[in-house]
Amino acid sequence: MKIGGLQKVTLIDFPASIAAIVFVNGCNFVCPFCFNRDLVLDNLPTISQRSVLSFLKKRKKILDGVVITGGEPILQPDLEQFIRKAKRLGYKVKLDTNGALPAIIQKLLKKNLLDYVALDIKAPLDEKYAPAIGLEEFEPKIIIESLKLLLRSKVPFELRTTVVPGIHDKKILAKMAKQLRKAVGRRKIPWFWQNFQPKNCLDPGFEKRKPYKKEKLEKFLKTAKRYYSNIELRKD
Repeated sequence: MKIGGLQKVTLIDFPASIAAIVFVNGCNFVCPFCFNRDLVLDNLPTISQRSVLSFLKKRKKILDGVVITGGEPILQPDLEQFIRKAKRLGYKVKLDTNGALPAIIQKLLKKNLLDYVALDIKAPLDEKYAPAIGLEEFEPKIIIESLKLLLRSKVPFELRTTVVPGIHDKKILAKMAKQLRKAVGRRKIPWFWQNFQPKNCLDPGFEKRKPYKKEKLEKFLKTAKRYYSNIELRKD
């Protein structure tokens, strides 16, 4: 894998686990608000897979999980092999994904290689999705397909949205809540909102945008919870 970074420990990114985070280079989305510009543009020098696995081997008495994030991990042709090596060391694996390649997600789920998944929901699942991810065209039904794969699996997962002024407001977030309620049904799948941070953005123009104040986000949350009750604000 093209590994662009390694965070040696996290207590918050993998529920009920002490984990390391492996960051991979490259992404098939170009979300203008993304704060991992160097990862997305593949500007970071790579860290050898051997050195990362050596670190994991040494820390397996301290850590119990590995988060694979990016960038977009499902673009990596040897993702499955890396996961298998991590699991042979005794690690649980969490995958962060934009959901754009459901066939890869399906393969990993069928082979029981994932212990937790975080699926990004960038925008309303309609014509607004493509501009939110910086593309001219994108079929949002692909995201629904990935979501349904996760719903049919026994793997715990969460949904995530970065709330960005100019892309999201009270009306848009309420619309997303209605769409997700329709897709998820009665399942209590957690949906986490994280506030946009105007730093190192893929589109530098977004660094001039001011994030929503917590009070405003809480008002948005109150409205959205009428349609999708299991939403939480994630702390910065």
